[in-house]
Amino acid sequence: MMRLKTHNMVLEEAIGSRLVEGKREACELTTSDFDNTRFKVVVNPGEEKIIKVMIDLPCWRELEKLGASEALKEEYGQVCTVESKPEPGFCVMLTVACTDDETKNAQCLEKMIYLKRNLLGAPFHKAFKALAKGTAVNIQPFSLPWRPTETIYVCVGSDPANPADHDRLIIIYAIDMPDEADRAMCRIILQQFEEVQRKVSNAPPVSFSEPNKPPLELKQNFGVSEAQHADLVGFLSITIFPRHVNTQTKIDKRVELCVGLRNYIQYHIKAAKTNQHMRMRKKVSEWLQVLNRAIQSSTAPREMKTASGRTFTRK
Repeated sequence: MMRLKTHNMVLEEAIGSRLVEGKREACELTTSDFDNTRFKVVVNPGEEKIIKVMIDLPCWRELEKLGASEALKEEYGQVCTVESKPEPGFCVMLTVACTDDETKNAQCLEKMIYLKRNLLGAPFHKAFKALAKGTAVNIQPFSLPWRPTETIYVCVGSDPANPADHDRLIIIYAIDMPDEADRAMCRIILQQFEEVQRKVSNAPPVSFSEPNKPPLELKQNFGVSEAQHADLVGFLSITIFPRHVNTQTKIDKRVELCVGLRNYIQYHIKAAKTNQHMRMRKKVSEWLQVLNRAIQSSTAPREMKTASGRTFTRK
């Protein structure tokens, strides 16, 4: 399966053309992702070297409580200016000045296009670091309502044989789809996550739960009941152990995968539907060819032979 990039391509083109390619034109561009995240790029007339990038995240209040503001200043404080008062309707605004240093501009572009991933991934990054250091016991359970009907739950887990040893992090996705066909396909994909994981060595354990049977961790840490999410497709639980995040490279990769999982599922649902439509159109085309060949080409009498070799005329 294909793993999608987590950044917005429209945002990359708008910023890259000015920051890297040297385009100096005023603009005001607004774009959005499918999860209701909105971006805005503004270049005011007379200030063509100054680019303002804004973002509005549905779960910004929760992210701010979990340290996203501090992570934002740490990640972007040296390459651009983090504005204290963004425009109305947006939660974060960054201002970057175009320079003649191509290397610096390219590095700045890399950070700007991954603004959403870095903000959404800040709580995961912090939790993974604590897990790698062996201080996971200090991680408080938290949830992110990142879509209108979907939430991510994160809590610390332990071995049932040794409850005092908090040696794992459990990430639970409550997944929903508005379309009935998408819901059916999504359920199959989520079940396949659990099946395929058993065949991949060193992969994080994955489990799928029906909406009326939420994982035990949700009941213990968040008070979620069976009826509270009855309309969902289901729950996908991923367990992260210290060996999965024992290096900075692994931490960055896990954060990107956690943030991009929902888009990954959505993309492959659309890809599967497209494949089915192509196969149906191909089958219909083959049937039409068969029907066209079955049409009698002429109504004139034809001479035919029997099995014994005798001839007769069919009228």
